[in-house]
Amino acid sequence: MFSILNCSLSKSLTPTGVDGSARTGEPGSTWPRLLLVALVALTLFSPSTAEASGNAAVQESDPPAAEPAARQAWMVRVGLPIGHQTVQQVEQVLSNLARQAPPVVRPENRPIVILEFATDRGQDGSGSQLPDCMKLAQLLASEEMNRLQTVAWIPAPRDASQISLPGAAPDRRPPGLYGHAVLVAISADLIALDQSMHIGHANIDAPQRDPLAIDIYRNLTSRRLTIPVEVAVAMVDPDIELYSVKNAGKDELVDAARLRELETAGALAETTTLAQAGQTARLDGAQLQRIAPSSRPVRGLAGLSARFQVDLSRIETETVSDRTLVGVRQELTGYIDSRTADLAIRAIEKQVKGTAGANLVILAINSPGGDLEGCLKLARYITGFQRDEVRTAAWIDGQARGPAALVALACDHLLAAPESRLGGTWEPGISGEEIEKLWPELEQLGSDALRDPALLAAMLDSDYPVNRYRQKQSGEVRWMSETEHTQVDDSGQWQILGTAASKEGLTVAEAEQDGIVRAVIGTAREIDAYYQLEDPAVVLVPTRTDAFLMSFARFLANPMVSVWLMFLSFMLIMTELSQPGLGIPGFLGTLFLVLYFWSHYLGGSAEWFEILLFLVGVLFVLVELFVIPGFGVFGITGFLMIVVSIVLAAQTFVIPRNNEELAQLPGSLLMLVGAGGGLVGAFFLIRRILPNTPYFNRLMLHPPVARPAFAEGKEVDRRLPVVGAQGVAVTRLIPSGKARFGGQIIDVITDGVAVSAGEKVEVIQASGNRIVVSALTS
Repeated sequence: MFSILNCSLSKSLTPTGVDGSARTGEPGSTWPRLLLVALVALTLFSPSTAEASGNAAVQESDPPAAEPAARQAWMVRVGLPIGHQTVQQVEQVLSNLARQAPPVVRPENRPIVILEFATDRGQDGSGSQLPDCMKLAQLLASEEMNRLQTVAWIPAPRDASQISLPGAAPDRRPPGLYGHAVLVAISADLIALDQSMHIGHANIDAPQRDPLAIDIYRNLTSRRLTIPVEVAVAMVDPDIELYSVKNAGKDELVDAARLRELETAGALAETTTLAQAGQTARLDGAQLQRIAPSSRPVRGLAGLSARFQVDLSRIETETVSDRTLVGVRQELTGYIDSRTADLAIRAIEKQVKGTAGANLVILAINSPGGDLEGCLKLARYITGFQRDEVRTAAWIDGQARGPAALVALACDHLLAAPESRLGGTWEPGISGEEIEKLWPELEQLGSDALRDPALLAAMLDSDYPVNRYRQKQSGEVRWMSETEHTQVDDSGQWQILGTAASKEGLTVAEAEQDGIVRAVIGTAREIDAYYQLEDPAVVLVPTRTDAFLMSFARFLANPMVSVWLMFLSFMLIMTELSQPGLGIPGFLGTLFLVLYFWSHYLGGSAEWFEILLFLVGVLFVLVELFVIPGFGVFGITGFLMIVVSIVLAAQTFVIPRNNEELAQLPGSLLMLVGAGGGLVGAFFLIRRILPNTPYFNRLMLHPPVARPAFAEGKEVDRRLPVVGAQGVAVTRLIPSGKARFGGQIIDVITDGVAVSAGEKVEVIQASGNRIVVSALTS
């Protein structure tokens, strides 16, 4: 700059002519130029101008850098206990990922591979074989894995009570990762524990000291340094005593002798016992973070995502096999009732477990709502798939409101068309009090689907008090109710972002911002491309037979039709029992009873429990009538079981919990009215109608009319007993059998009450050869 300025000054002070000679004596030509030069100099040397010029130069030479791309992340599930097959499968996946990983300049930009140890279903790693674990640990410590950053993720079990450590007392069995599976975890670059988990007790399967295992842990840990070598050895050597102390403001690992020295010197501010003699080390999340600051406890997958700055919705779960994705798509349009849910479950089950071998289930949803129980049943079915065996995805093509949103959120991936909506008002809706009663169900579903229970509650009721919170340190975003927020340990670190639920539901942009929606996809064909399917996903369409059966079952399950089924079945069966030998009424009554339970079974309101309850009830009544005389415990219990089974078969609940179920209850009780009406109808049918009805009166057994002997030209057998005659039952009368009158044994029938052999009987009716008797009471 100084050279430029000097050149300007020389030219201004000594103007030259065309011929190069100095031009002097030209009035008014020098002073204006001197003034101009002074102004330029002041401008150039002013601080603000110089700073602006410098900034401009920097901006021209260094354009703003673009935001770094999100790190690529995979999740590999490691089955427990670790055996030969698990090692082979995980090795294959890791080797493939290492070959695919692009080279990076900075190590912190490497793609992340999250090794998810399968502790979420109650396994704890005990039973893992040391040779297999050592082989997998050596792979993680090899140069081949340097292109990846590996993270050992130890999630919390869905039910902590499932954990059971062999040889440990109940109070020493917190959920965690144990056995030689620990060797694999500490061989990763980083360790991430769910905040409720522990790691250690590597010798849980062989409590005695094993020098070979100790050497293996020492050598592999010294190569990785994920945790201090002393801690790794203390996890497998029961003879070591290890303590974590704070000495002069610094954390230090010491043995028993060093601890006594520091205690004698009074230099200890804090002491934590990591391992005592006779018991190997076990660390919780806080202790792990203290000895290995790069590893720390996190809260669920959302906390894991925030910890490593990866998009939770785009973490790929790598299956431990080379299976090609085979997709099926189930269309769920309109109101999703229990019948629709059952039909979808049967269609999906057939494709997944059948010869098709489908391992990608896509639910295409466009629904204004649905039956709560039916949608919960479908959602529970979806979460029941193992993520490393079958992937599930929901594609919202329009709307998914109320219970339909629960089905969508139950899937592993949630995809949506650009203008779709998630949640919002639906009919008939649900109140906040009903959600409180439903909360345990939402918690379980949220745990299985890795979703916040409060998010599920907001889908059912947009007025439910739910807020979005962000963790100030990690940036994790969660949906929580006010009660949940107060129960969080670090509630002060969560900043409220406001309510996101609305009567119109979440837009795709809002859902994508919170990581709820994984990708925006406009057409079904784009879904096939998104999952790189070799063949398009097979659309599951009910066959004509299935469609007819479902329509027929829906017709029969209508309360106005079901009540007639119950009426006719009870009337016809009672007619058959009162007049044995007819056949047709018994057949038709049984058929109507089967149709009643079959229609409600297909409709989802009746299960095998209701059917077995009815059959056992009938059995108890028969035992009371024909095996145990009188009407006591078996008869009353059987009658109640029949009544309860009929009511439960017509509804999806036991006790009504909301207005919708309360409105359905009268229809269920109407079935009892139909059954009772059938009993009354049977009485009138037998006594008043059938005897006077053409054709049917020929099917009934009429007692022969006593005629004089000369009318038939035959002698009347006068050896038959008359009314009032007494005899003894030779066989058991149930109701027919044989009885002895004097020295004569004849066929008799009772009036409906069973009579044991040897009891005295009395003739109460004698019409021709038809002798009716009853037990003779003393």
